[in-house]
Amino acid sequence: MNNVSIDIFSDVVCPWCYIGKRNLEKALKIIKSNRDDLNISVNWRAFQLNPALPMGGVSRQEYTASKFGGRENAKAIYDRVRLAAEQVGLTLHFDDIIVQPNSTKMHELIYASKETALTDDLIEALFKAFFIDGKDLSKKESIGQIARDVGMSDEVIRAAVESDNYADQVSEDLEESQRLGISGVPFYVLNAEIGLSGAQPPEIIAKTIFDTLSRAGSSANS
Repeated sequence: MNNVSIDIFSDVVCPWCYIGKRNLEKALKIIKSNRDDLNISVNWRAFQLNPALPMGGVSRQEYTASKFGGRENAKAIYDRVRLAAEQVGLTLHFDDIIVQPNSTKMHELIYASKETALTDDLIEALFKAFFIDGKDLSKKESIGQIARDVGMSDEVIRAAVESDNYADQVSEDLEESQRLGISGVPFYVLNAEIGLSGAQPPEIIAKTIFDTLSRAGSSANS
C-alpha cells in the first residue's frame, strides 16, 4: 500500500477554499478510480486571511470595500468567484453575509474535531453556513451549534470554543504557513514536500499526486 499525505492550508471564510474542497474531492475520486493501492490521508491545517480582525468580526460590506478598493470592485471580484463556484456545483450567497468574522475559534474547533473523526463534516458545515446560509460565524454559539449539528459533543465543543486548548496547534499552523511562504489558500502540501497553490482543477491535483508518487518511487529505487 502506497501512502499519500495531503496537508491543506485553508481558511473557512475563504470562498476559493470551498471551491478547492470540491476540486479535491473530485481529484480523490479520479485517483481512486485509477489506483486502488493508495492510502490517502487528508489533514486540514489552519490559515487566516485576516488574522488582525477583531474577534467580534466587522461589517462584511465595509470589509470587502476596504479590501478591494470600493464596493463596485468588490462586487466584480465576487461575481467572478460566484461563477467559479457554480462550475463546481456551489451557489454562494455573498450578499447574505453580514459579518466578516475572525476565524480563530473556528480553526480551534476544527482541531477539536480531529479527535472525533468529524473534521470533514465540520469544515463542510462551516463553509455552507457562511457562504450559503449567511450565518454570523463571529458568535461562539453559532459555531458551537454547527459543530453540535454534525455530531460533536458539548464537552468537545466547549474545550475548543470556551478555552484556548487548541490555540497552540492553530498558532503552529500559522507559523508553518509563514515558513513555507504561503500567501494564498488553499495550499496543498503533498507528502510534506510538494506544494500546490490555489483552487486547482481536479485533474491538476490528481496529476500532481501521481507525479509525487512517481518521484517517491524513483527515489526509493535510486
